[in-house]
Amino acid sequence: MQLGQALSTRPDILPSAYCQELSKLQDQIPPFPTRNAIRTIESELGSRMSDLFADISPAPIAAASLGQVYKVHLNSGELVAIKVQRPGMAPLLTLDALLFNMIGGQLKRFAKARKDLLVAVNEIVSFTSF
Repeated sequence: MQLGQALSTRPDILPSAYCQELSKLQDQIPPFPTRNAIRTIESELGSRMSDLFADISPAPIAAASLGQVYKVHLNSGELVAIKVQRPGMAPLLTLDALLFNMIGGQLKRFAKARKDLLVAVNEIVSFTSF
């Protein structure tokens, strides 16, 4: 699903009719609970939130299929944004990439000749792996 969403914005790769169909995957995604985001941050950074940051916004400022973004004040007082990957997303991205690579030959027939679809898929996967 994630790769389909990303490809929906790439008319340089797929015909516009395909992009229009894939754009239906762009529906608003509800955020996951902030407590889960905090657990992820603490696990990834190896410290408690209170040791890392002065505060975090109680709700995300943006949510998408891959993750969500929070406003965070560093202990220095500086305001920054922190992106948190949606729980369980990494294996799904890997599966999406595997499926696209498995059917790549067929997909390439429909892609515009000036851009290799599999190269684009691999770029999207590397960009979204955070």
